[in-house]
Amino acid sequence: MGMMQRVEELLKRKDRSQASLARELNTNPQTFSAWMTGRNQPSIPMVLKICEALDVSPTWLLTGRDDQFQRSPEAEGFVRIYQADTDAPADPMKQSMLKETPAVKMMQVNNRWVQRYAGSGDERSLAILSVHGDSMEPTLKDGDSVLINTMVTDVFTDSIYAFTRNRDIFIKRLQRIGDDVRVISDNPRYETYTVDYDQFEHRHAILGRLVSVITARPL
Repeated sequence: MGMMQRVEELLKRKDRSQASLARELNTNPQTFSAWMTGRNQPSIPMVLKICEALDVSPTWLLTGRDDQFQRSPEAEGFVRIYQADTDAPADPMKQSMLKETPAVKMMQVNNRWVQRYAGSGDERSLAILSVHGDSMEPTLKDGDSVLINTMVTDVFTDSIYAFTRNRDIFIKRLQRIGDDVRVISDNPRYETYTVDYDQFEHRHAILGRLVSVITARPL
């Protein structure tokens, strides 16, 4: 059962209509209908609003499974980090696109984990992306999940960044050299190239700086 099927089930249990929920969410019936039929998906903030309106946890709505921190994990020292569906349509030049695209996964971690793997950044600015391809091997492998700090929207230090170009998302090592940006793939099979910084800003949007890799590889 998918997320919106669970929403439909809850509406039946509570004897509520789709129109009444759409009004409570301050969205139009056409948009809500598109969510229910699978033509589109609600954004992460909207998922949270749906959870509040129906009095369920995001864990249950996304996965169908309950969690012991259902009511207020933040109050117990836990935070939720969402993985955006980067295949969903979005404006590729909006740096806020990760917060406007649907969530496909969620992980719940405690503050100690955040401090260890994400440094001192605000946990509300963290997001998860999937690595596609081998251009960053051996540092990053195809299928890895990476944690990024979305508060970083400029190339201010040499590091690995997630950024958009056209309608694609890239994860590359970026190096600021004067008025230029060097785009580096750790895999030597891929060529390093340099772009004028103004041109880079015009054609790209920094989504965030990579802070850690979340691996799940079989032994």
